Amino acid sequence: MSPLAPFRLEPILKEKLWGGRRLAEVLGRPLPPGARVGESWEVSDVGDDVSRIASGPWRGRTLRDLARAEPAALYGPGRLAPPCFPLLVKFIDATEALSIQVHPDDETAAALGDPSGKAEAWVVLHAESGASLWRGLEPGITRARFGELLEAGRASEAIHRIAAAAGDAVYVPPGSVHAIGAGILLYEIQQAADVTYRLDDWGRVGGDGKPRPLQRGKGLRSVDFVTPCLDKRPPARLGPGDELLVACEKFTLRRWPGPAEREEDPGPLGPHVLTSVAGECVLAGAFGEEPLRRGETVLVPHAAGRYRVRPRGEATLLCASAPGLANSPPSGWRRGGPVA
Repeated sequence: MSPLAPFRLEPILKEKLWGGRRLAEVLGRPLPPGARVGESWEVSDVGDDVSRIASGPWRGRTLRDLARAEPAALYGPGRLAPPCFPLLVKFIDATEALSIQVHPDDETAAALGDPSGKAEAWVVLHAESGASLWRGLEPGITRARFGELLEAGRASEAIHRIAAAAGDAVYVPPGSVHAIGAGILLYEIQQAADVTYRLDDWGRVGGDGKPRPLQRGKGLRSVDFVTPCLDKRPPARLGPGDELLVACEKFTLRRWPGPAEREEDPGPLGPHVLTSVAGECVLAGAFGEEPLRRGETVLVPHAAGRYRVRPRGEATLLCASAPGLANSPPSGWRRGGPVA
């Protein structure tokens, strides 16, 4: 049984103290009444948070089931089959600022007893006036100075502030201290990991009335005090209606804005994770046609083959892929056989 068509997955909704209702208000997504949804995990194979397939021949089974049973169909014949699907795609709705935090790189995570590090990137979908993102330490901030500011509850003074606006793309490498400010809805692509060290929480208390735990010991060991902070960068134009937002070891993120049709192929970099963040389109190929509306995500497996993106008027899609699938296998990865 091969999933030859792009398929959908059931979102995993997570209520948060800082969550809100923008997934419904901005993207038109249905939400449980009254729920303060902070995150919607669109594609996940992380720990117990495993996406369930919502369409196609594997409907009702999990992404993990598919990856283990049909690695060649999902990733491509001869491609690397990682222990879990290598990308985590989510929406984040911040009505309050998220904690000041840092993610380790793979080497530091291993030394600290965690399964992996985490690289991530954001694309802002909605930002209220005056909303901010924080990413990277300001020049001259030493480990000692940052520790002093943390103890004084003034950590944000050490972190580079970015005025947020819809359309902004920001890469957050491992070791970069960061926070998402209030009034922002964004798309996040990341390495498939849930390793976060909370450094400061703005004096907030949890649902139990107590401050949420911090992980400053691990966090300070993970902070990159050498690489200078990075501001917003314009996307690289690959061609008409094709923008490269981020290209790193763990993922590649492109944006396809506008009304023009385009032809794409999941073969070169493995499966595509497509998310419509504005308008709607139809995906067409040997599998037939698959509509994709604003706020929806589909996974295009290798076995789907070449496909066309046909926008219905103005539309904007984000396309995530994992370039590491074409490289030498890390520990725990295996190669898939021929497509069934």
